[in-house]
Amino acid sequence: MDKTRVLVVGAGQVGMGTLEALLDKEEFHHDVEVVGVATRRPEKLKGISAVIYPYNSPEDLKKSAGKVDVAVICNASQALWYHSPDGTVANEEGPKWIDIFNVTVDSFDNHRETAEYFEAMTTEDHLACFGFGWDPGKEFSPQKHVKKSSFPRSATNLFYGPGMSQGHSTALRTDPLLKQLGVVDAVQFTMPREETLERVRAGEMKEFSPGERMWRDCYIQLDRDSDMDAITKHVQEMPGYFVGYETKVTSVSADKMGELRQRKGHQGVIMTVGKTRGGSSIVTERRLTFENNAQATGCFLAEATVAGNKAYQEGRRGVVVPGDLGENLFSCLTQREIIGRGL
Repeated sequence: MDKTRVLVVGAGQVGMGTLEALLDKEEFHHDVEVVGVATRRPEKLKGISAVIYPYNSPEDLKKSAGKVDVAVICNASQALWYHSPDGTVANEEGPKWIDIFNVTVDSFDNHRETAEYFEAMTTEDHLACFGFGWDPGKEFSPQKHVKKSSFPRSATNLFYGPGMSQGHSTALRTDPLLKQLGVVDAVQFTMPREETLERVRAGEMKEFSPGERMWRDCYIQLDRDSDMDAITKHVQEMPGYFVGYETKVTSVSADKMGELRQRKGHQGVIMTVGKTRGGSSIVTERRLTFENNAQATGCFLAEATVAGNKAYQEGRRGVVVPGDLGENLFSCLTQREIIGRGL
């Protein structure tokens, strides 16, 4: 198979992480070719080893589509597909990308709107690969279903953090009401509930609610004196992000915010506790620790570009999510080479 020609759309932290991961694949596996980076802010990019494609709207990149096998969309989930519960805000950019490129890959991770996004991205002529970060994503999402299939008498729990959530942080920074209340910057750290984690490790077979597994630690920077009670109440009532969680909101200075923004790592643990029909216990645990969450996400997205292109060349159309694509599609090796190495 020829090299997969990839256009990176978005030049934020995930976009740059994806670019670096693709350049690694070029160097080590020789299975991709970076066509360039598309950005709405070309003036921000200096010294990168890729062609820059400025654009304002997806339609501006139609002329480049013929040079591209896969467009990996590194824009925030809120930009790809988002509808506020009160109906005042709606973003539906994702389907515009799949109308332009044969194959798209993204890390959409808004659990609340996953089903709607799936329907919006379904097409007969193209292939949309969405949710290919690490959760929803290639690392944890398939595990949730595989463990239940392998061990019917079991419960699986996910624990995120400690780590900065880019999606939740973006939600805080872009919420219209929070902007009106003086919020100019914000970050949110997802924190695991250690007491619940230890209960699972001890063998308690129960599927805990998200609020029982994690809590939210939010930091905001204000440009003026504001009503912190009103800000805290609004944050805690944001559906899809903070409702159902213990949520702490703290106001910090610009210097402190700069310090907090340097904490780019993230962690996650997925655990399954179960029993066989014969009554013997089963405990599985898988942990991920990333010093830089955006760069790690970029590695998963870069990997998915090759798998997505292979699936498209084999005739797959519509939508694929993590777990739909066989592991061999992700490998830089052929099936014969994989078998020759003992699988």
